Amino acid sequence: MQKFDTDQKVIKIGDVTIGGQPGEYPTVLMAAIFYAGDKLVARINEAEFDRDKAKAIIEKAEEKCREVGTPIILDVICATPEQSRAFITFALEVSDAPILMDGANSEVVFAGLEAAKEMGQLDRMIYNSIMETSKDDELKKAVDLGCKNAVVMLLNQRNPTAKGKITMARELVPKAYELGFENLILDLAILDIVDIGTCAAAMPQLKEEFGLPCGCSPTHTHITRWKKAKQFSAKGQAAAKVSCATMLQVSGADYFIYDIKQTEVIPAMAMIDAEIAYGAKNWKIRPKSDQHPLYRIF
Repeated sequence: MQKFDTDQKVIKIGDVTIGGQPGEYPTVLMAAIFYAGDKLVARINEAEFDRDKAKAIIEKAEEKCREVGTPIILDVICATPEQSRAFITFALEVSDAPILMDGANSEVVFAGLEAAKEMGQLDRMIYNSIMETSKDDELKKAVDLGCKNAVVMLLNQRNPTAKGKITMARELVPKAYELGFENLILDLAILDIVDIGTCAAAMPQLKEEFGLPCGCSPTHTHITRWKKAKQFSAKGQAAAKVSCATMLQVSGADYFIYDIKQTEVIPAMAMIDAEIAYGAKNWKIRPKSDQHPLYRIF
């Protein structure tokens, strides 16, 4: 852990605060739901889903996060415009959490943003995401619609190194501000399990240069990319997922995207946040809220 020389931007979306110096605010968990293969969804690409079970899962995650002082954002993943309208409307109705609008394409994303605007809840939405391949007219459309929060995806396929991610940030961050986005969150774009180490190397550099909240999704690759996972027990695999997330936390991560059903992540994040906050006292940094994990779990 460290204290950054650059002032760290603090972003407030809905009731969730993200960013700041390590130790000031807890790591935010972005809980993915309705992803491909999620049994909550009746059939792939269809908008029918188990509302009661989805509501119970969201409430359980939110309750566990409240217990330890960890903020939560819902990462609502949609494959079609119909899913966007159904899933986003539902999420905004059953939860007060901000929503990461995770769509398969721009048509899907805008269907969700427009549904949120109709409900008067666009301020809780986060556009996901601004990429190298994003078209300016689509990004401007999101801003004109009223969406001010956005994720900047640092995917650099030509140079998948820490330097490559920094180069991509230098290209996309000024562009996002010029187009009118106000609150930017950097996603370091994990595609493979070994990318976690690259993100750990890039994250402190990005925070020092840009002062923006940084994070990624370190746990999903353990399911899709870890070929030798079955050599280990379920507890061993869970411990491996959590250890990768906590390594990034110590590197300066402000948030993580994880599967909402991975409840083991919540107390692990809270514990590391508490330790970081206690260590930050060496730089005279204190938590900004009495709801910080430092005060909830110790």
